[in-house]
Amino acid sequence: MSLYITLSLMTLGAMFVVLLPLGWRRHGAAVTDADVYRAQLAEVDRARADGTIAVDEGESLRTEVARRLIAAAGRDDAGGLSGSTARRRMAAIFAVLAIPAVAVGIYGVTGNPDMPDRPRAARLAPSGQTETGALIARVEDVLRSRPDDGRGWDLLAPIYLRIGRPEDAAKAYANALRLLGSTPEREAGHGEAMTIAAGGIVTADARAAFTRAVAADPANARARYFLARAKAQDGDRAAALADLRELMDTAPADASWRGFIEKAMAELSGGAK
Repeated sequence: MSLYITLSLMTLGAMFVVLLPLGWRRHGAAVTDADVYRAQLAEVDRARADGTIAVDEGESLRTEVARRLIAAAGRDDAGGLSGSTARRRMAAIFAVLAIPAVAVGIYGVTGNPDMPDRPRAARLAPSGQTETGALIARVEDVLRSRPDDGRGWDLLAPIYLRIGRPEDAAKAYANALRLLGSTPEREAGHGEAMTIAAGGIVTADARAAFTRAVAADPANARARYFLARAKAQDGDRAAALADLRELMDTAPADASWRGFIEKAMAELSGGAK
């Protein structure tokens, strides 16, 4: 019985702390976590545009901040729905008093304090759910109700690409381009997504996207690589190899993708550079 008392006290304490904002709403606008992450995304974009950080490093940073923004946006959306003060207070009182009582009653009938704990990974495994998947699903729900949220599509597109959903990435990039306009990174990402979705074939639409990316940013390594790959695909291996050599000559010495380009060059030259 002491276990039930302890659990009841802990539950009541936690419910009061968590639900207190429901009863007494603060006045004035507050800076949310989502606002902070949006500012960080803007700072990463500025750093990439200024050349302060490398393209690949900036893309990794942007994806990580985007993941955190997705989580924060989900929390903000969940917390932003409010009714009248009276309804909030009634909901808080009901939750604090009724929910713990029901929970303790159910545990008294079905609970087993001797049952060992299951690791979080094992709990998620049966449904195939992951933290990233849950966050993506949450943003997808938001975009279904707000399909013209270009920023949401722009955040999801590179994440889709990284987790192996190129068709969804291509659609997300297309929406971001339509709503937010063209940038070298969006064009290059869109082209890459279309290429992967086509089984590695640089399609005409993908080639056009890469061409636009290079026209706006001649140093865009991703677009330049895929344009070289398109030449090899057309049978002009010598031109493709020359483009890759030029890319390597102008690449930063510490670029993480140098090894990848070197391997592509070796394949084009038959194993000899």
